[in-house]
Amino acid sequence: PNIVFHFFTGKTCANCREMENYVWVDPGVKKILQEDYVMVALYCDENTIELAKNEWVTLKDGRVLKTLGKRNHNYQIEHFNANAQPLYVLMSADGKVLNTPKSYDRNVNNFIKFLEEGKANFKK
Repeated sequence: PNIVFHFFTGKTCANCREMENYVWVDPGVKKILQEDYVMVALYCDENTIELAKNEWVTLKDGRVLKTLGKRNHNYQIEHFNANAQPLYVLMSADGKVLNTPKSYDRNVNNFIKFLEEGKANFKK
């Protein structure tokens, strides 16, 4: 299936690394992620990559976001009303959010339920 697993993360995000090192390595989680999802990392602290001028984002207050990280972070805030990482969002390829986005939770069973719910909603 074309289910996209977006994860808002950061190079310096300790909770993101904990999720990767304790939850994503679980055989059940790993199998679902590898077989059923296309994974897309959106780094919110990647401020060394300058965007082309046509990709800049101008905020309502007039500030201009010129780096990939700032644009990713703004996308997370505006579309998912969340400011902290990690944040996991399951979407269809056409951009439909499949279930409630999930944040930091080291409970493997909760994460599997989240992934399975996304798959089930995708099939509807």
